[in-house]
Amino acid sequence: MGVYEENIVPIKISRLAEYMAQKKGLTLDEALLCIYSNPMYKELYDEGAKWWYLSVADLYDEFEQVRDRIHVLNLNCPDKAVVFSVDGEVLETTMDDIELSIARRYLLQNQKYMGD
Repeated sequence: MGVYEENIVPIKISRLAEYMAQKKGLTLDEALLCIYSNPMYKELYDEGAKWWYLSVADLYDEFEQVRDRIHVLNLNCPDKAVVFSVDGEVLETTMDDIELSIARRYLLQNQKYMGD
């Protein structure tokens, strides 16, 4: 990542936090916690994705969409993963059909225990 990008990401995060705080009625600290705990946060530094070019409103929408996804990782084989929507639809996967059916079954069995 170039110097320009390294400097623009913290500015984007600051503006995103202000926007999120206003939109959700949060304090600035609460908004920053939401941003830093979102899987999308590390994507901001991905030079190939160039997320920092999005407007603050579009970036907020992306953060909200990612928050509504369920990420499942096979700890025995970390290159095997799946991303489900909250409805259980497969959005992305590197799993084969058998692994995917096991992950889906575990998701359905445990969804009642998962927080909002």
